[in-house]
Amino acid sequence: MKNKKTLWMLLPLIAALVWWLNQTDDGGMGELSEESYAFGIEDTASVDRIVISNKVPQRVKLYRNKQGVWQLNGRPIRKDAMEVLMETLKRMTMRNFVPENSREEIIRRMATYGKEVEVFQGDECVAHFYVGTDTQDQLGTYMLKKGAALPFAVHIP
Repeated sequence: MKNKKTLWMLLPLIAALVWWLNQTDDGGMGELSEESYAFGIEDTASVDRIVISNKVPQRVKLYRNKQGVWQLNGRPIRKDAMEVLMETLKRMTMRNFVPENSREEIIRRMATYGKEVEVFQGDECVAHFYVGTDTQDQLGTYMLKKGAALPFAVHIP
């Protein structure tokens, strides 16, 4: 009799706990905000330095000189190539979330083959992300923002 009474007293507590866990369950995706997956850079005209590095270690520093000409190691860069890069930085958007069962493999490949990209406006780093391999359907690329918990498939619509 006493066990039944205890069970009936604990039942509402258990139900409340189950309800609370369902409300806070996010499928392992953590706290997501639009900043977690907003990869595009609105104002590419004010970008004056881009640093791209990999694991080898190799590092490329692209910068805009005082005359407004993009350079790499003191040599000018083709204007059309920089226009494509800036257009890419502006238009890239999240395509979809990465499936939970693929995340570990995608992050592992990103650590092996990925590139780190830092974009600066003056002394301020406005974007810092890692570019991984292409998606399975070849229509996007896996990317991970610095400090984010999850990678995303990113594309240019």
